Amino acid sequence: MNIFKEIKKLQSQSEDKKGDIHPFTIVKKEKGKLKKYIYFLLFLTFVLYGFIFYTEFFKKEKIFTKKQILEKTTKKDIDITDISKNVKKIVEETVNKVEIPEANTVEGLFKKSYEAYKKGNFTEALYYIKRILSKKDYIPAIILKAKIFEKEGLHNRARTILEETYYKYPEDKDIILNLGEMYEKEGALIVAKDMYKMLSDKGYIEGALHLAQIYEKLGEKEKALSLYKKLYKDPNIPQKIKEIIEKKIVLLGK
Repeated sequence: MNIFKEIKKLQSQSEDKKGDIHPFTIVKKEKGKLKKYIYFLLFLTFVLYGFIFYTEFFKKEKIFTKKQILEKTTKKDIDITDISKNVKKIVEETVNKVEIPEANTVEGLFKKSYEAYKKGNFTEALYYIKRILSKKDYIPAIILKAKIFEKEGLHNRARTILEETYYKYPEDKDIILNLGEMYEKEGALIVAKDMYKMLSDKGYIEGALHLAQIYEKLGEKEKALSLYKKLYKDPNIPQKIKEIIEKKIVLLGK
């Protein structure tokens, strides 16, 4: 907005309006109008610049205030080390509160089943064993299942469980040993001897001890004595078992 151009424009218009009217009258009227218009333009300009100044001033003031707040917060309130420590503490507390579902693992379920078995809670023990076997063929659980049926007087069912497992896992020493013991309890000594001999031939001390005892029951004393002497020389034999073997050697050597 150019004030001086507007003044010149008004002057030009006033000159065009001159006619028969007295020159002084025209000048007086136009001068009064011009004066008012100039004051109006000056006022408008003042208001406009005042508004611009007001807007820019407060805009800068807000930016400065935000900057101050940010600097104060960064310096005083925010401490990266404290945040790191607090986060670590919260995570550790949360982890400690979380209970690992051990009972849902095979080992956890077997632990529960064995505890129930020792207490005589066979139904509960079988419940956990069923859950285990739905996941995998876990040999300790299968053997425990057979023992439960045996405790309940269901010998045929117990033997069948072990036999079926043996046909699936013929190399498993624990199945062979438990099956041999079951045959021995039932009086099937020849079958039990064959089971123990398999373990003895593979170098299992426990299988060899059972085999020597079967030889005794079958009246094969020489085989039993020979096997006991062999076991006595084994450096891996525990001292207590070695003492028992020594007595056997003395008795059979007569």
